[in-house]
Amino acid sequence: DFYLPIHNIVIECDGVYWHASQEAKERDMRKDKALEKLGIIVFRFNEDDIHKNADKCVKIALRGVKQFPRRTYD
Repeated sequence: DFYLPIHNIVIECDGVYWHASQEAKERDMRKDKALEKLGIIVFRFNEDDIHKNADKCVKIALRGVKQFPRRTYD
């Protein structure tokens, strides 16, 4: 849902309606693996986690941003 190119991070926010089926979970897994092969770090949060504890989700994502330094472009 969000791509932070300067950090090479993707943040996915998975709604229950679109991501609950086994087919959707397998598709998400394939997507994550494809992104990781490109060197992109994926953070995936489900709707319930976001609603129950949005602050925690934000902290996890920010920790990832701090862990993976900014990329420079020549």
